[in-house]
Amino acid sequence: MQEMDGRSLLHLLNNPKADWPDREMFVHCGRWKAGERDAFKFEKCAVRTGKWRFTNNAQLYDIANDPGETTDEASAHPEVVDQLRKSYDRWWTSVLPLMVNEDLPRVFANDQPLAIRYHRQLKDKGIPEWSPAEL
Repeated sequence: MQEMDGRSLLHLLNNPKADWPDREMFVHCGRWKAGERDAFKFEKCAVRTGKWRFTNNAQLYDIANDPGETTDEASAHPEVVDQLRKSYDRWWTSVLPLMVNEDLPRVFANDQPLAIRYHRQLKDKGIPEWSPAEL
């Protein structure tokens, strides 16, 4: 089981001006074809800090000043790219033992209870039209 990830907000509740150090957060889509895990290491992934977002092992964005991520800053800040790349590599190595989807059996739609119920309802009654109520 993975350790809980996060940190306590208690000291901020007690003192809103308390020190809140920056941290790195990691994102990966976690999906790939069987046997292709290593090829997907840098697909649909990111490392984020309060200032930077490093995506797909290539683009670096200053999200504090460019929240729309329109300007790639990787060539202007190679030291940040290097730091975030190393952090991502450490994170990837730490989570590999927790990635269990590689050897799980594939469950086809015909064996998935929700898919079975959906197709049965579609065939027997159809799916009713729905829209949100007027406010």
